[in-house]
Amino acid sequence: MRFPHKTAKSLFFREPAFPVEAVDTTGCGDVFHGAYVYGLLQGWPLERRVRFASWAAARVATRLGGRAGIPSPSQFPEEFAASP
Repeated sequence: MRFPHKTAKSLFFREPAFPVEAVDTTGCGDVFHGAYVYGLLQGWPLERRVRFASWAAARVATRLGGRAGIPSPSQFPEEFAASP
């Protein structure tokens, strides 16, 4: 469940983590940031970028090592197709 909260100068929201069986969290932060930038370059709104980055970081945690779980575009769920 998301909890948006707007103030006069900013927007706060909560994006729950994707539930996964974590094996190794090495690289999750790096992949989160890379996925966030990917969404930014796609022109996605903030909430979609954060959700995508959370999904990508969760995928990495399911594999041993920081690179093994990095998803390729062909593995993106339909909700993260490149169009905004």
